[in-house]
Amino acid sequence: MDAYVLHGSADQVLARRLEAGLLGRDLRVSAGSSQAHAKHAKAVIVLWSPTSIRDTVIVSTASKARASGRLLQVKARPCDVPARFGETDGVILSGWDGEAADLPFQEILAGVIALRKGVGPGKSQPPRGLAWIDRRGRPMLLWIVAAVTAVAATAGIIANLLGAKDLICSAPGVYDTCRLIGWAGPPPEDVLSKLEGTWSTDNCSAEFTEFKPSADGRQLTMIGGGQAAAAKVDGKTEDSVSLIYEVPGGGVEDWKIVIEGPRLTVRELRDGAWAETRMTRCAR
Repeated sequence: MDAYVLHGSADQVLARRLEAGLLGRDLRVSAGSSQAHAKHAKAVIVLWSPTSIRDTVIVSTASKARASGRLLQVKARPCDVPARFGETDGVILSGWDGEAADLPFQEILAGVIALRKGVGPGKSQPPRGLAWIDRRGRPMLLWIVAAVTAVAATAGIIANLLGAKDLICSAPGVYDTCRLIGWAGPPPEDVLSKLEGTWSTDNCSAEFTEFKPSADGRQLTMIGGGQAAAAKVDGKTEDSVSLIYEVPGGGVEDWKIVIEGPRLTVRELRDGAWAETRMTRCAR
């Protein structure tokens, strides 16, 4: 695969638009949040946005691509790129309407072509948005990470001793972060727990599909029409899960399920094209 567009569920429209534009240039391209697919791509195009920077799967996958010199950073929406990715904002793609002649798309295209040809660290003028680890700055980075970790741990102890957690977590925009680190309320519900149960493609009239996650959360079984299919969990966020399904007899399909309240969308990548199935939760 020449390129993989790594994105969160909130940036799906822009990701598909970029995927279509690159496919039109005779490049082998796919999009999603699959670590397995990103691993085999010559270029990984990460779409940074306020939601993707908080997605642990996307950040981890992008970090691995950066470590191997394959990451191309793109700003899908205004946000602060995680500190570990340096000061490179990359290509600003916010508001792009799909026009191939636009400069941002041309810069991304140049980056993908460069990575496909094997350009790497040490080149005098690397394409815009390419992110490589500066090994000379790594010792300082480690000191910074250690210092931040120590400060955070100390703040946690002090906040606990003084009973200040409630005060801190009541500040605007802080509550969700407090939930993630266990300082306030219950942790976010796991997406597999939300998905477990019976769903239907015809408003619960006759067609039903039951989703059953494994106890260890590594596999999801789908039962419907007298048949069962088990897929490997490849990545997940609070409202979506990426799956890899090994087709009996050979082949692999990339699935993604996005939950929106009582409804969900199942997306399957088949022969380079995405097929969508929409379902509604049933009380059974």
